Amino acid sequence: MYVFHQAGIERRGALGADQGGAPEYEGEAKVTTTAAAGWLAASIVAPVEEMNFTGFHYDAQESAFSLRLAYEGQTRVQGQFRTPTLRLAFADGPYDAIAHNSARHAALGYAQLDPGAQPGWWSTPIQCGWGAQCHLVRERGGRAPDHCTQENYDGFLAALEAHDLHPGILVLDDKWSASYGQCEVDRAKWPDLEGWIARAHARDQRVLLWWKAWDPEGLPPKPACSTTWASRSRPTLPAPPTRRSYVRLCAACSLSTAQTASRWTSVPAPPAAPA
Repeated sequence: MYVFHQAGIERRGALGADQGGAPEYEGEAKVTTTAAAGWLAASIVAPVEEMNFTGFHYDAQESAFSLRLAYEGQTRVQGQFRTPTLRLAFADGPYDAIAHNSARHAALGYAQLDPGAQPGWWSTPIQCGWGAQCHLVRERGGRAPDHCTQENYDGFLAALEAHDLHPGILVLDDKWSASYGQCEVDRAKWPDLEGWIARAHARDQRVLLWWKAWDPEGLPPKPACSTTWASRSRPTLPAPPTRRSYVRLCAACSLSTAQTASRWTSVPAPPAAPA
């Protein structure tokens, strides 16, 4: 989703969901709303099975813009092809636009908006290790993913504990796995990841495992990956059966690591793709 505002704004920006974040302004941005519903939202309205593109892009030009969907040349078309619906709607603000878009999906039966009772830990503070890993790069050198280790994360939690800070959600960032494509635990960096997670649960803390799902590391070139125009391999999206089996396998391995105390050091091959 993109949300635009023009009325009474000195610096214009857009909230781009595919880029994950708010607009960045240089200097002080002065925004004044002169009328209700002064925002324009552009979003895709479709059932999840039609959301098989890799990105919804806003391309700005002088005095113009365009919106496009990226299918990466992986969609077969016989006869006709119809893209998902582009919805343009006015709203009172970005969050109002998101709420209206969600309600539209629910009204069409595309989404279930009742998540049930919200668990207490959902609203607790989050500690993500990425910033601390980047700090260690300055202190020790190397790359930030090199510092995603069990020893370092124990140190991060000890530093928080020393300041009487107790996050309810812990994010193990890049790179706790040996490869991105198969999500097997890097035992050199995390010798007892299951035990570490179990101890966090005992402290009433939940653990999120960051996953770089778009990286082909560890995957066979074909049929799990496609080749871009620059001859670079990437996980195939829209995903064929073999790639989907890898995604399911990665999710199962990550969940089993996070929820059980069982140990595993390798990932079995996924089932063969149907002929």
